[in-house]
Amino acid sequence: MPFEKLTLGNLAAVKDGLVALMVQKALDRIAADIEQAPDIPDWRKCTLVVRAKPQLDMGHLDDVVVEFEVGAAVPKRVTSARMDVRSDSKGHRSLHYQRDALDNPRQGSLLDGQDSLADLADELRQTGRSHLADQLLDLQRQDNHDDQVEKALAASRARQAEAAAEAAPEATAEATAPQLDRKAFREMIRDQEK
Repeated sequence: MPFEKLTLGNLAAVKDGLVALMVQKALDRIAADIEQAPDIPDWRKCTLVVRAKPQLDMGHLDDVVVEFEVGAAVPKRVTSARMDVRSDSKGHRSLHYQRDALDNPRQGSLLDGQDSLADLADELRQTGRSHLADQLLDLQRQDNHDDQVEKALAASRARQAEAAAEAAPEATAEATAPQLDRKAFREMIRDQEK
């Protein structure tokens, strides 16, 4: 086969298409990273480095080894975890963490609930899982709202029981207190919040 001049146009033919395949794989990696983490605005990069090294034979140029290095650079993913320093019975200190209980989304934490959920949401966003962070924060808001509804419902029942006891001291509060429908009470609270 005759020698061909190496150009950008015929680079795909070098090593039976291996260089072109390497570039395509790097571009595919960039595309996959963008799809997985579109909320990370950093640049993704594909590089092709061509290095040439002369090979000498008895002081004269024999041939040239040309090396093709293809790389893909994607933003680093960083995660962190809150831990506690504890001592064992011998006084040795070490880091301790709490495993996630996948079957218990309301598990306790080493931190206050608000801080740890916010940190987890930030961590999820940094790893390209913003939709999970949004779902987590929605659950937290719903949980906080449910707690408010429960407290308001309990306070309402207590007021009704007091009013019933004042109106008819001989009747028990439970017998005279009307039971509010939880759904209706939530709607009443939401209307008041607006």
